[in-house]
Amino acid sequence: MIDLHEIGDLIRKTAIAVVLPRFRNLQANQIREKHPGDYVTIADTEAEEMLGRLLMATVPGTVVCGEEAVARDRTTLDLLGQSAPVWVIDPVDGTGNFANGRIGFAMIVALIENGVTTAGWIHDPLNDITIHAQRGGGAWCG
Repeated sequence: MIDLHEIGDLIRKTAIAVVLPRFRNLQANQIREKHPGDYVTIADTEAEEMLGRLLMATVPGTVVCGEEAVARDRTTLDLLGQSAPVWVIDPVDGTGNFANGRIGFAMIVALIENGVTTAGWIHDPLNDITIHAQRGGGAWCG
């Protein structure tokens, strides 16, 4: 069974190490467009890499399907059809706000097992608030 608080702590750890230090501190070469109007920053890519490593180390046998990996290679979505549990990561949801130094962004993680979302987390790095939910177990803040 997944420890929801432990996963929340990994998300928070990633936010502190990678996302928060770059908020309102990005250089022009650290922001690009994947598609017109769809931004990605160095915080997105590094947070996805760090969090993915932490999640797979904490829950062996899992794999990661991250937004930025999918943007680079659409076949990454094929992981969703495998038997291994899949972490789906949006490392900075609201990247346009983040890249422009505005509030209104979060980190989102879901765990999918056998095609069913069994748990999810959303973390607001600026206010250090995490909400998590587990299938059949309710949703909780804090």
